[in-house]
Amino acid sequence: MIEFTPNEEGGYVDQWCVPPTVYLDHWAWRKISESELLTNRFSNALKACGGTLAVSWLNLVEFSRVTDERQTHKADTLLNAILPRAFILDPDFIKVCGKEDKILAGGERVAPHADLVTLRNPVVLKFFLNNRPKPNAVKLSPPENLFSLVTASETTTLIDGFEGSFIRQAESLREDYDNNREFRLRVNRLPKGHPNQYGTRVIASELLGSFLKNKKVKASGNHAVDYTHAVVAVAYCDYVLLDGHWATQVEQARKRIADGGLSFPMAKVFSEKGDGLKRFLQELESGGGKAAATKI
Repeated sequence: MIEFTPNEEGGYVDQWCVPPTVYLDHWAWRKISESELLTNRFSNALKACGGTLAVSWLNLVEFSRVTDERQTHKADTLLNAILPRAFILDPDFIKVCGKEDKILAGGERVAPHADLVTLRNPVVLKFFLNNRPKPNAVKLSPPENLFSLVTASETTTLIDGFEGSFIRQAESLREDYDNNREFRLRVNRLPKGHPNQYGTRVIASELLGSFLKNKKVKASGNHAVDYTHAVVAVAYCDYVLLDGHWATQVEQARKRIADGGLSFPMAKVFSEKGDGLKRFLQELESGGGKAAATKI
């Protein structure tokens, strides 16, 4: 939920997650938003169970690359149908892990996965401010469209640098995995940790490890984006819809984490394979399926 509170400076914006929390990667946004039936099913089910849709700057970046304005408009229609049950999630697991470390060291207890920087970006802030619920107000104009406001020119440098950095680091680590026996043993070892730790760093390590072991997969910008979609969302949300390859990697990571004796929340993951979208919607429509049952 995103909320605006009046104050002497003119207003303050904050947000929080109400479970079940859902995160969609690009294919899922496209698939749901392109169908009026699926848009209505998803938005109605989320509202009925009191849940939240997590949105990341990565979602915005991917739609900024879409040249068909109809697709962007449909993505906006889906988001507008959900409001105000939205939460801006930070997909940068390095930043999220840094916040988690500060909390474990006794620092202020904040939501590590909350992206207040993006939420308070003037363009994003204006969108949520103009589209917040107004009791008894007459809508004289259609809502502004967030995905349409974020243009490719604003995000090209950001995403190119992000993807390039991932590719360089992944290739370097894979070389270490191939040539350094000690590093290879460390990657293959079952994850261990303290009972009170957050799951983000372990999930990130496990998903990266699965990538290093698979020599058939070459590091690419798409892998950078898909990997980043997965880590924080799986650690903090209840339901995550991912590409089929990464959904499989999450399930493998879940098993290794359990075999290693660790226990922390992990999302239930669906992909487009095996009628995953249909099964996800059915579970959400049943009341969120008691998402705690998906924890390990």
